[in-house]
Amino acid sequence: MSEYNPYAAPNADAPADPSVPAQGEPQPWAIGEVISGGWHAYKAHWAPLTFGYLVVTLIGATPGQVAPMAALAGSIEEGTSAYYALHVPLSVVGWLVAEFFMAGFTRAAMRALRTNDASFGDFFAAGGRFPAYVGMSFLKSTATALASIVFGVAAVLVALKAVSPVVLLPALVFVVPGVIVALGLSNAPFYVIDQNLGPVASLRASWASTRGHKGHLFALMLVEVGMMMLGMAACCLGVFAVVPIMLLARAIVYMRLSGTAPAPSAPPGPYAPPPGYGGSASPGAAAPGGYGPWGPPGSYGGGPPGGHP
Repeated sequence: MSEYNPYAAPNADAPADPSVPAQGEPQPWAIGEVISGGWHAYKAHWAPLTFGYLVVTLIGATPGQVAPMAALAGSIEEGTSAYYALHVPLSVVGWLVAEFFMAGFTRAAMRALRTNDASFGDFFAAGGRFPAYVGMSFLKSTATALASIVFGVAAVLVALKAVSPVVLLPALVFVVPGVIVALGLSNAPFYVIDQNLGPVASLRASWASTRGHKGHLFALMLVEVGMMMLGMAACCLGVFAVVPIMLLARAIVYMRLSGTAPAPSAPPGPYAPPPGYGGSASPGAAAPGGYGPWGPPGSYGGGPPGGHP
């Protein structure tokens, strides 16, 4: 059972960097709740999030399409050394460009949730965190691939026709470790952008924050897959709405698990009759229009604000 008390006084120390949110106790979350929160945040900022994602997706995909387009045009033969000499470096450039904009996309999502303000310029404003973001992304992808390396090797052997495709069936079980690692490191991008952590520190923080929540995160991932399929069914245009919504939902999960989500409103106090309702006023109570025994604002009670009587 969770020991989280949403009405407890905050016990987090203020961070040294004022731009980094203070951390408290992890907070519970539900799949429907975070998706609903993502949807409401998306409605408020749909224009920059949708068109920003569309534009940067096109920009990021361009470098990797140069060699295939040249092959279609007959300028270069596909599969040759010259083809790969062009395609491999440009694919790396495309990956770096995509990561740059993904860092900005993450920043836009966090600003939409924390300050209720997101703009198209946020997609280009994560340059200072770009090296850490790229390092985190590379290490995260490498860790996920190594965790499911058995399946990867089997897939390569099948592609080279060295073994029968039947081998992939038992090898599927080795996808599970990769999925677990991917879920455990899913919060790392937010730690880089929101808390200014480095690549390794962000991965460690993400793994710690998701401990005990991987089953819940897996269910959220399945919901994401379903929503992406619906987006693809809508002539692929729905993807440009689904992706921002799910990124916002993921950001909410991160804030809850890291203890940086805004504190909920305090509960109402004990029920009592309105002032002046029935009976006589208690000794020392304020008369209508008065300040009571504590005195007017600026005083500590019993006298005028300038000093003691």
